[in-house]
Amino acid sequence: MLGSTQTVTWRTAGDGFDVIPSGSATNGIATVIELSVATAPRIAGTGTGLAAQYWANTSFSGTPAVTRTDPTLNFAWRFQGSPATAIPTDSFSARWTGSVQPPYADTYTFLTVSDDTVRVWVDGRLIIDNTTPHSAAVDRATISLEAGRQYAIRVDYTEQTGEAYLKLLWFSPNLGQQIVPASQLYPFAPAPVTRHEAENATISQGVVESNWPGFSGTGFVNYDNVAGSYLQWTVNAAQAGVAALTFRYANGSTANRPMDITAGGTLYADELAFPPTGAWSTWQTATAMVALNAGTNTIRATATTATGGPNVDFLETQLQPLPPPVLRYEAEDATIFQGAAEADRAGFSGTGFVNYDNVVGGYVQWTVTALSARTATLTLRYANGSTANRPIDITVNGALVADELAFPPTGAWTTWQTATITAPLSPGTNTVRATATSASGGPNVDYLEVG
Repeated sequence: MLGSTQTVTWRTAGDGFDVIPSGSATNGIATVIELSVATAPRIAGTGTGLAAQYWANTSFSGTPAVTRTDPTLNFAWRFQGSPATAIPTDSFSARWTGSVQPPYADTYTFLTVSDDTVRVWVDGRLIIDNTTPHSAAVDRATISLEAGRQYAIRVDYTEQTGEAYLKLLWFSPNLGQQIVPASQLYPFAPAPVTRHEAENATISQGVVESNWPGFSGTGFVNYDNVAGSYLQWTVNAAQAGVAALTFRYANGSTANRPMDITAGGTLYADELAFPPTGAWSTWQTATAMVALNAGTNTIRATATTATGGPNVDFLETQLQPLPPPVLRYEAEDATIFQGAAEADRAGFSGTGFVNYDNVVGGYVQWTVTALSARTATLTLRYANGSTANRPIDITVNGALVADELAFPPTGAWTTWQTATITAPLSPGTNTVRATATSASGGPNVDYLEVG
């Protein structure tokens, strides 16, 4: 409290906090309490959902009838619905796999709403296991997760008869309760986590100690009580990308001990908060996201106040997988039906383009490879020098994903524009077909890009 040596304590209460003075009022007029609050940063994800596989049986057996990327698990098929036309309304199974990325370092409660059975694994641990067929039921389990780190997740579900539901939610003190959003879900396995002990780093104005329990390795680093003291690690990355840096630390003081986090000399976290942990033997984590180059990188954590940094146990790094590259498939290299490869209009890519015949049903068909089930962006570059729209049906593996997608006039046959849709791809080879739906045929098509 201002004007005295009295301290205050705080505790959660309802949707807020109670602040409790340690003694009586400091004067008869007013008591003023000054608080410095360091909040945990939110790590925003860039995910697109989980890889989904659906079987027309309840045993997950055989080749999946449907593979795709599902942005969220928030399904209420009830009595008559199903995940796709190839899946019956009863007696089907589904499996979702990939990674989940928590936005905060927190204790998370995962919740499922299911009918009939459900199992959930997070970080390789089976946390929800309700395999007895049941009507709509809520199951929950709690697990501690670090901010920004990607953890393996798998959800198995079966629908026997009657209504069908499957929802995946999470709750944490910092986040509240919500459907796990697509931005925090990824359709691929997480990258490995690499630990770098603080005692093995380059130390400027600090010392290796081991007098507080709970550390990893052979000790921890106690920063000198000066601004500018730092720890510096050398981190190797197999490829360039964004990485989650997790610092394990203890701060037994009563004040935040912020640090600047740099990678390769570039500042990525300005005065990242390392708030009190309650004791020097109580260890917590703080996370920052940085960009790494392929090869060797220098990570530095520099104290910014006269009290120095916290005690630091280790740094863990996890490279976030890069988004799939954009692949170009030239139209002249595709399978062409009722059309011809030509090169008499300027501005095309590759060695030419495809001029559709002026009939309904002409098509260009590409074979596209995907490493995993995902939702891809399909971009077709075209020219339409006529004065009318030349629509095209787009199918992927025989399923219609865009009904009469518009290819409006571009003003000239040498003026090229693009039309874009999203569509699910299956692991391995996929067939993408663009079929003319009017008597004037399709536009001239230059290429298909898949991103």
